[in-house]
Amino acid sequence: MGKGKQQISFMALLIIVAYITWIYELAFLAIPSVASNKAILKQNDKPFIAKAFHIMLSFFYLIAFLLPLIFILDPIFTSYSFALFKQNALTKILGILVLLMGRFISIWATIQISKNNDHKREHSLQIKGLYKYSRNPIVISNALFLISMFVLFGSLIFPLGLICYLWDMHIKILIEEEFLKNQYDEDYNTYLHNTRRYL
Repeated sequence: MGKGKQQISFMALLIIVAYITWIYELAFLAIPSVASNKAILKQNDKPFIAKAFHIMLSFFYLIAFLLPLIFILDPIFTSYSFALFKQNALTKILGILVLLMGRFISIWATIQISKNNDHKREHSLQIKGLYKYSRNPIVISNALFLISMFVLFGSLIFPLGLICYLWDMHIKILIEEEFLKNQYDEDYNTYLHNTRRYL
């Protein structure tokens, strides 16, 4: 019994640390985007229904991203999580490994792009490090977080949140790609040809 409690405490601690690293990224390593929700809402040429759709998708996947914290703070909510399977030692280990991998990718990619966008020097196209293998490693890392939470808690809300997240991000990535094509021209076209959008 005591051993089970230790495992749950360790899992909860890792999830809390994941949230702390997220807060750090958002507070100190924020990456400006022409396709952020704020930027999309300011676009006069975008119909209201399209803007509302973005907000709706963001709302749904934000719930999925915050749900693990609710489960940790009050485990009684896991009874209403629409769990598709029961957790065991294997799912906990697998979920933790996916969580750690996702957070590692996110921190590494965010630091790389933040250094590249340092206001003290001229901006340049980031094509090194993780960005050599994927044009959007941060999106992949956040997807891995939701996958890890699905493995750890089994809740149907996480794959639904993942679908909303990837759908919204894909639309935003297409907007960013058009912007980067105009800004970097042939350099970005070469990057598009050599590096996958996701995996």
